[in-house]
Amino acid sequence: MLTDTRNSFRRIGDDDWMVQFTEEEKELLISLLVSTNFAKELVANEINDMEMGEKKLESSTYKKLIQIYDKVI
Repeated sequence: MLTDTRNSFRRIGDDDWMVQFTEEEKELLISLLVSTNFAKELVANEINDMEMGEKKLESSTYKKLIQIYDKVI
């Protein structure tokens, strides 16, 4: 697990660790992820983990991930 160097007592992935982005930063990040095909890999991995039973998320989240995947392929 990675350590957040700004707050060394927290670990990336912990439920209370959250990065706050501006709308402009979110748009830039999404653009970067999509343009490098990294978004497709991330979404596909999440879907696969859910289908293999390694991750449990709500069915609504699963459906949203499927919709996102369809948009990025």
